[in-house]
Amino acid sequence: MNDYNLDLALVNQILSQSYNGKYATGQTIKFYTRLNQTDSKGTIINRDPNSSILIITDKMLLYLQIEIDGPKRGKPHSIFKTKLRKIKSCEVVKFGDPKMKQFGNLYYLTISTYSQRAGNQNFRFQTTDYHKFEKVYNLL
Repeated sequence: MNDYNLDLALVNQILSQSYNGKYATGQTIKFYTRLNQTDSKGTIINRDPNSSILIITDKMLLYLQIEIDGPKRGKPHSIFKTKLRKIKSCEVVKFGDPKMKQFGNLYYLTISTYSQRAGNQNFRFQTTDYHKFEKVYNLL
């Protein structure tokens, strides 16, 4: 018997509260990571590293805002979602500014998708932890 994984249980609870639980059953959670909340262009909206979560299941990529405080506390809010089969490309780019060495390097993960209804779409994530994006890139 495996040990109880509290983080995985919390991710499952977040999925249960999102989209009326549609992605909480019948799918396996492949990977999840908490990130700073960004908009589709990669601009940071909330610097709290726990303000959003990126979840990859066996069929979906979900990016959700997590309310820690406030009136919607605990209720995740959808920022971006796509079926894995609609992802056309994925790339990780390192951005380093010599003037800002004390902050380290920034890494951008850009995911390009296509659907007949929405056409081509890009979504960009940002972090200073390369390993988070390396895992996402390898899964996609």
